[in-house]
Amino acid sequence: MKFSLRALLLIVMLALCFNSAWAAVSCSSIDKSFNDADQTTYTTASHTPGANALVILIITNTHGTSATAISSVTGNSLTWHVQDTVTNGSTRRTSLVYSMGASPTAGAQTVGFSSITQTKFIWEWVECTGTDTTGTDGSGAILQTITGSCSSCTNPFTLTFANALRSGSASFGGASINSNAVIPAGANYTSLGTSGSSTAPAAANQVEWKAAAQTTVDWQPTSGNVEGIGLEVGAPVTSAAPAIFLLSQSAQ
Repeated sequence: MKFSLRALLLIVMLALCFNSAWAAVSCSSIDKSFNDADQTTYTTASHTPGANALVILIITNTHGTSATAISSVTGNSLTWHVQDTVTNGSTRRTSLVYSMGASPTAGAQTVGFSSITQTKFIWEWVECTGTDTTGTDGSGAILQTITGSCSSCTNPFTLTFANALRSGSASFGGASINSNAVIPAGANYTSLGTSGSSTAPAAANQVEWKAAAQTTVDWQPTSGNVEGIGLEVGAPVTSAAPAIFLLSQSAQ
């Protein structure tokens, strides 16, 4: 009975230690759209984020001479963070914004640009579950980002992470192009959709992800000027130390 009890405890500890492996990171598109009006602030559609889900916004904005960096994001009783931003030339900018909360509320996000009028606003709302929930506002799931751009792009346009990937993490990417064209997803990636407008200046963005993270995030444009952001979405960190201890004890 002594061995059986310890064996049972071992099984319980193994389940606790490796439970996160059963709940893998998964990302899905919640909504996407665009607004061609000249405005200083823009509003997305209204949704209720999932509790402790990593919410990611991929936002593309344009301006006749210089696309302004995002100055504020509010909504859903969450604190939002601009993780990275990239331009290709000066008139179009793509940014990755994220947040997470235990009790988010229904509503839209309001995005500001320092009271400077922009000419187009394209956005996609993505939620990832099964992620690391430590840190502040989801920061534990934001492991690393990489940005880049190319002019007159041809297949493939590739970004490469600088650091080794965490076990169980997923890779994610958001890109924009200077036309209302579909940017084909990269090798082994699943597209989460494209949104854009032909109204001058024409632009579109595309979002993609891969459940088993790889060191590169890529797209397959056939032409055009493209900029993109890659993100490693972290899974929870686990430790097998308690289980190993119990295993050693049960063998005695």
